[in-house]
Amino acid sequence: MRDYIMRFIIAGIMALCVSLLFLGGKNGQASFNEIERQNTADNVHLTG
Repeated sequence: MRDYIMRFIIAGIMALCVSLLFLGGKNGQASFNEIERQNTADNVHLTG
């Protein structure tokens, strides 16, 4: 019985880590898009 509890705990920790990776990737992409948008706006001001 103790073995099953440990397996569920380990599986839960792994699921938490994977979900944090997905959330971090989405937030990283959002901040990258914001940087790209700012760079594009700066380039328009410089060339226009």
